[in-house]
Amino acid sequence: MIKKKILFFYRKIINYKQAYPKYIAVGSANKQTLNLCKKIKPKYYCEIGFHEGHTLKEVLKILPNEAKIDIFDFQDKCDKIKNSIPGLFKKKIKAYGNSYKFLDNYNNSLYKVWIKNKKKPLYDYIFLDGSHVFTVDCLTFFLADKLLKKGGIIDFDDFNWSIKSSPSMNPAALRASKLMYSGEQINQKGVKMIIDGFIKNSPLYKEIIKNKAYKKI
Repeated sequence: MIKKKILFFYRKIINYKQAYPKYIAVGSANKQTLNLCKKIKPKYYCEIGFHEGHTLKEVLKILPNEAKIDIFDFQDKCDKIKNSIPGLFKKKIKAYGNSYKFLDNYNNSLYKVWIKNKKKPLYDYIFLDGSHVFTVDCLTFFLADKLLKKGGIIDFDDFNWSIKSSPSMNPAALRASKLMYSGEQINQKGVKMIIDGFIKNSPLYKEIIKNKAYKKI
């Protein structure tokens, strides 16, 4: 009986791709991020979790011509955005895609970029708008901190987001959430935990936009 239950849950989890919401509650570009990019004009911009590319496409209009961009998301999202702006990919954009395997995510790609760059900071601006789940994005922050230059900006989205409050990820909308996360994790505000736990009051960061953007000093 126990074996059957384990097998049932395992099959549910490995079919995560079929269950994962293809359309999430993102309908427009992040205005605060765009305004900050206009002011800073970073030469190397990184976006982790771009979904349909609402913010990315607007950032492209702002950045200097010589600017470079790295983006991270699921492979199908990378392929779709490549097809929508093909010319720019040859010139300035590198896309790093991951699969829908349960334990695969953009952290593997970020680590490879860190190693390829000989463990040196690379980016002037990192916009983190990915999983939002603490167990994923806590490591993402660690890697982003390594990859962010001094004077660079790390920019978070959805300070108060939780699985419970998400229209597409709450257990009523996505049954797989109940299989993958505990009740505590479903209620957790992952981005808030990262900012409150590691950035606020840190001597290494200065707040630029409350609960959102921080400058590495």
